[in-house]
Amino acid sequence: MSIFPSWTTEQKYPDEHKLNLGADMANEILLDIHDRVANITFNRPDQHNAIAYEGWLRLIDIVNQIKLDPDIRVVVFTGAGSRSFSAGADIKDFDSHRYDSASSKVYSEAFDGALDEIETLSMPTISKIRGICVGGGCELSMATDIRIASEDSKFGIPVAKLGILVGYREM
Repeated sequence: MSIFPSWTTEQKYPDEHKLNLGADMANEILLDIHDRVANITFNRPDQHNAIAYEGWLRLIDIVNQIKLDPDIRVVVFTGAGSRSFSAGADIKDFDSHRYDSASSKVYSEAFDGALDEIETLSMPTISKIRGICVGGGCELSMATDIRIASEDSKFGIPVAKLGILVGYREM
């Protein structure tokens, strides 16, 4: 059960956190619908498919778009390239989006909102994992119904090495 009702970024976030989710972000998370299958690809292979703050918001919007299409029967998440499914949150983003407790809360709501939306999809969801699947990428994969991983996949929660506890509720 989602702790947030279905919402779009326009409904949830105050004006100072609204973003232009234009062409750049559209290229970083791709949606392709073919033969009743929605394929969502994290498309930043040079950054191990890390997801920026704007990416979590885009993911919410993509999932809500999928919910409106009754012809879609399954959703598959994958990472571009051969090295990574996703390294999770883009840490380069933290200075601008997680600089104090208030901004960290907004960031966490975007991240949790994306996972909640994935969990509430009525059709099966699959993570097709190849390579690195760590941090928020690992948590995202746990939000899907099925995880299929290549033999060379590597899973982990890097912040645990620093003694930091986070809310990995899916695990």
